Amino acid sequence: SGQEVDPSFETEVVRPDGVRVSVESNVTSVFKDGQLVGRLAVVRDISTRRRAETALRDTSQRLQTLIDAAPVAIIAMDEAWRVVLWNKSATRMLGWNEHEVLGQAVPTIPDHKRAEFDAAVAQKRRGVATLYETQRGRKDGTLIDVISSTAPLVDARGRVTGSMGVLVDLAEQKQLEEQLRQSQKMEAVGQLAGGIAHDFNNLLTVIGGRTYLLLTTLPEKHPGRPNVELIQETAERAAVLTRQLLAFSRKQILALQVLDLNTIVASIERILRRLIGEHIQLVIEPSATPGWVKVDPGQMEQVILNLSVNARDAMPEGGRLTIRTAHIGVAEAAARTHAEIQAGPAVLLEVRDTGIGMTDEIRTRPHPRTRRPLATSEARRPSCSSKTRRMCGTSRAISSGSWATIS
Repeated sequence: SGQEVDPSFETEVVRPDGVRVSVESNVTSVFKDGQLVGRLAVVRDISTRRRAETALRDTSQRLQTLIDAAPVAIIAMDEAWRVVLWNKSATRMLGWNEHEVLGQAVPTIPDHKRAEFDAAVAQKRRGVATLYETQRGRKDGTLIDVISSTAPLVDARGRVTGSMGVLVDLAEQKQLEEQLRQSQKMEAVGQLAGGIAHDFNNLLTVIGGRTYLLLTTLPEKHPGRPNVELIQETAERAAVLTRQLLAFSRKQILALQVLDLNTIVASIERILRRLIGEHIQLVIEPSATPGWVKVDPGQMEQVILNLSVNARDAMPEGGRLTIRTAHIGVAEAAARTHAEIQAGPAVLLEVRDTGIGMTDEIRTRPHPRTRRPLATSEARRPSCSSKTRRMCGTSRAISSGSWATIS
């Protein structure tokens, strides 16, 4: 036609009242007899559209920020089940970054879970959300337990165009469940130990009483007196054992006191030196300031003695035993995985020896049930197992905030 049409453009105009308005202009040149005689402009107010676009952009930005900051893995797939969204938590949990997976089939499905995943996909194609516990593979080849929650994405016509899913790592929950099971087992053992200790203590009361009466009737030089004294001493040692069993079963009434942990360690230093022998050097490293703790002093001394004997047995050729106290802070992560402690300031008691220790193979060997490293030297220390169990039982009886780690 020979007519020239100028391009459309968007701009702002100012109304007579001073308000700025966003507009879209379409300008057309007007010709007559081949000569340009003017231009015709159609101006449309697009302020509402601009506001909607700005609101949409802000909402999208906030949503993206929320997805990136989420502590769970968030993954979205298109209708061909290729990855279109992969947040930062997915990278931390599974190992792949978004550049490795975008536009690709999801790489996290292990072979033994493929049929389960395909069944979930079939449900999403029908518009049904899914929620189930399963396993997913990491980039390094390991498997993790997760809860998978997915929902279909639909368009305006109700057609399924993909899905969005959330994966929650169950490692921490599994660890807490294992701790709960172990706690329940220990509670049952404690009840049994308490019953045995109670009955045994009744027998010891009779033995102790009769030996005391017998000693009052025997002269100092009587040939049978040493044997009776030995019976009395043995009964007293057995009574100490029953008190430990009662503490383990939580049936003993504890005398909790606020004490300086440094003072407790210093009070048994002489006993410790006789206990471990001259072939082992004892080093005490107290904290610079008092370490106030609320404990049963007798039970706390028993913990230190048990750990020291365990260290002694690990150093048959001699060595150095170091007992250190210090002020530390317990992190939130540690508190979440150990139900018996709280985050915040704490007092540390560390018993360290230069004994045989553990090889890397033993230290990293997974537990057959929990699959976590064993982190115990009892495979190399035949005599430490019973002492360790007694120490752990005693440490839990000292106060509700005690926490023992054996390594």
